[in-house]
Amino acid sequence: CADNAPFMVNRGLSMGFSAVAVSGSHGLAGDENCGQCYELKFVDQIHTKGGNWGGSHPDLVGKSMVVQVTNIGYDVNGEHSFDIQIPGAGQGIFTSGCTAQFSGFSSGDFDCDNNYGGGGGGGGGGRL
Repeated sequence: CADNAPFMVNRGLSMGFSAVAVSGSHGLAGDENCGQCYELKFVDQIHTKGGNWGGSHPDLVGKSMVVQVTNIGYDVNGEHSFDIQIPGAGQGIFTSGCTAQFSGFSSGDFDCDNNYGGGGGGGGGGRL
């Protein structure tokens, strides 16, 4: 997992890794999708079904990311099919993986005690 940081190929394309939802309601079923690759396209459209959500940051609109599914996201469901893996951006519901790989650290050392969002703007972000 430590080497699964996304990387830029060129100004319009990046590559990375993702967990995938297991609900099946969107055509993805989890285990059988592991190892498969998908192209995600960043758009400026907002989904109105179930509340206003989605839409990319303006700097990402028109760009793509190819992700390889390497994990099942039991806490990823519904319309939100992909959970892009970004080191330090939150561990989600499963907080024991990093501590199992890197002894001597607490779970919060890997996401600044913010399991859903990680160390982005302060707090304990210096611990990363």
